Amino acid sequence: LVLGFAFFFCYVMSSGSYDYFQFVQQWPPTNCKFRKCSKPRPLQRFTIHGLW
Repeated sequence: LVLGFAFFFCYVMSSGSYDYFQFVQQWPPTNCKFRKCSKPRPLQRFTIHGLW
């Protein structure tokens, strides 16, 4: 996972110039608030949603 992130980061840095990145995380229990979850109890920690 870390190696994949490093390759992705190098690719993004070489493809253009950016002023900033957004590292987005999500809190899984909030997903269950708006739609039915398949698991009885969602994770109780933040998960990585993306890097934009």
